[in-house]
Amino acid sequence: MYPDHPLELWNEAAAHALLGAALPNSAVITFDEDGGGLRRREFGIGSWGIAWVEGGRAVTYGYDLDRSTARDQLPPVDLLAGAPDWFPWEHVHAAQKEMDLVSWVYWWDGTTWARPEYPGDMDGGPDSGNDQSFDGYADNAEDWDAAREPYDALLAAVEARVVDAAVIEALYAPLDETCRPSAPAAAVAGALELARRLGVTPGAPRPELPAGTGEPAGRRVHVLDGHQVEGAIAKAMRNASELDRPAPSTEPDEVAAWVRANLGEAAVEIAWTGSDRPGHGYKLGIERGRMADAGLSALLDAWREREADPERGRWTHARVVVTASGFTADRAYDHLPAWWTGFQLYLAGLRAEMASRAPRWRPSWAGLLDQELWSQGVPPELAWRPGEPFQSLAL
Repeated sequence: MYPDHPLELWNEAAAHALLGAALPNSAVITFDEDGGGLRRREFGIGSWGIAWVEGGRAVTYGYDLDRSTARDQLPPVDLLAGAPDWFPWEHVHAAQKEMDLVSWVYWWDGTTWARPEYPGDMDGGPDSGNDQSFDGYADNAEDWDAAREPYDALLAAVEARVVDAAVIEALYAPLDETCRPSAPAAAVAGALELARRLGVTPGAPRPELPAGTGEPAGRRVHVLDGHQVEGAIAKAMRNASELDRPAPSTEPDEVAAWVRANLGEAAVEIAWTGSDRPGHGYKLGIERGRMADAGLSALLDAWREREADPERGRWTHARVVVTASGFTADRAYDHLPAWWTGFQLYLAGLRAEMASRAPRWRPSWAGLLDQELWSQGVPPELAWRPGEPFQSLAL
C-alpha cells in the first residue's frame, strides 16, 4: 500500500508541529523541522519524515519499530535503488544516518509514489498520528469534547493555509490552567512563525528541497544491523569463484565414518567459524545452522589442518555426502558455494583465515572484511536486488 497524497502527509505533519510549538511542555505527538522538511519526534514506536522537492515532487521515509522487518533482511535492502536523478540524495542519506532505522522510502514525481521492490514481507509507510495527537492534547483538557473543536479547527486551518493567531490561541481555551504555557504570547508568536516557514499561513510558500543532480558517486547503502554486514559479504562470496589451486591429496575418511555411524546416509554441510570452544569451531548448514558435535568438530579440525597449506590456506566451507556405496567431499576456499544456504557468516573466522594466507591467495572479497561496513554502509552491488535470494531473521 502506498502513502497518502504528499499534501495530506504534509498537512498532518505541519498541524502536529504547530500543536507541539503551541504546547511545548505537553506530551503531544509533534514534528520538528528537518533541513527543509518535517520529521516526527520519536515517541517509542517509530518516526517518519516528509519533504517537498522543487518541481512539485516529494519524498517520505521512516520506520515502525513494531512492524518493520527491514533490519532482519540479509543482505541489506537498498531503499534508494532506482531513485530518479532529482531525488534529494543528501537529505535522505542524512536522515538514514540520524534516524538509523529507516526501513522504507518513497518518492513522489508529481503524480504517483514509487519505491524499489522489497523482499519477503518487508513493507511500511507513514501512519496517521491524528488520533494519538488528539488524545495527547485532550489529556490536558478539563473536557475532551470541548477540546475537539479547536483541534479540528487547527487541522482545517493548516489544510486551507490560513493559520493565524486566533487558531493557535483557541487551543488554550479548553486546557486546564496548569497545562497552558507559562508565556502564551511567546508560544503563539513562535507557533505563527513556524506556520509561516511551513507555508500554512496566507501567502507563505512551502519549503522545498533543491532537486538532486543524480546518484552520488561512491554511494553506500545504509546498514541497519550488524548481521547485514555478513549478508553483504556473503553476497560477494557467492559471486566469487575458486582460485586455481591444486586438488587435495587426502580424503576425510574419518569424517565420513562419523556421519555414517551417527546420521546414516546423509549430506553434512560445514562452515568453519574459528571458535576454539569444543563443538563451536564449526556450524552445520541445517535450517539456520547449529554448532557441530564436539567429536565431529575434532575430526573436522584434523581434516582441515591435514590439508592446510602455509600459503594457500584452508577451506572455509565443506560438504561430505555419505551414500550406500561410499562418500564424496567438496571444499570451498574462496567462495560461498551454492549448497551453503543462508547469508550468516562468522566474520572473525574468515578474517583469521584470510590473514593466514599469502596475499595472492586472498579472494577479492577479502578486503571487505577489514572495512567498517556497519558505519560506512555497503556498496549498492552488495545489497539485495529484486529476484535475488535473501534470508530473513524475523521470527
